[in-house]
Amino acid sequence: MKWFSKKIDEMEESLALTKETNELKKRIAQHEQQRLEQEVIMTAQDKPKPRQLTDEDMCFNFLNSPLYEKYKEICYSITYNPFPLYLEKLKLFLKEKNIGVYDQYEIMQYQNKVFHRENFGWFPLKKGDETCKTSKYWSEKPEEYKWCGTQWEILNSLYSQPIPLNILQTVKFILNEFPSANFLISNTFNDVYLAVGFTRTNVLIVDCWDNHFTSDLFSPQIMYAD
Repeated sequence: MKWFSKKIDEMEESLALTKETNELKKRIAQHEQQRLEQEVIMTAQDKPKPRQLTDEDMCFNFLNSPLYEKYKEICYSITYNPFPLYLEKLKLFLKEKNIGVYDQYEIMQYQNKVFHRENFGWFPLKKGDETCKTSKYWSEKPEEYKWCGTQWEILNSLYSQPIPLNILQTVKFILNEFPSANFLISNTFNDVYLAVGFTRTNVLIVDCWDNHFTSDLFSPQIMYAD
């Protein structure tokens, strides 16, 4: 009888030990699970967050993606004018190369104040260079500009003069990247200004014949230059 009681006690002790062991294993497993979860959370927190793209980034990415070629193809098929996008790409290029662009709005405001007119009299940089290879919007002929009167006469005399070196350097630099770019000149402010664009209405003023404004009344801001 004593032997039987002893066996029962041993079995109870064994069961209690097994239960305690199982409970300990369970607690260890829970602790390990919590540790792994915390590790995942900390890893996610430490991981660098992606920089939020600016409008300029998205424009640059789009203009340099394969999708852009398809976009141009569709634009041409529906006779949509894609040249404003070309101008955005040109702006990014000029900023990257640290080429200043005059603030056209300020120039127009100055012109309106001094000359009481805001329109620009833009003419081809070279005589006979009125037609652009890439756009129907550049089909004007010299005869259509004769209404400009004195401006036209001044520009006719300019066509017989050498183009300044700073203008030639700017033109060459831009043409290396944008072979279809067109260059225009205007003598609106007694100086002659150089503009570049892909249509006659959307242009960037990028240089001046003398590389400065002769008027002391106004000095335009340079935009897109670091």
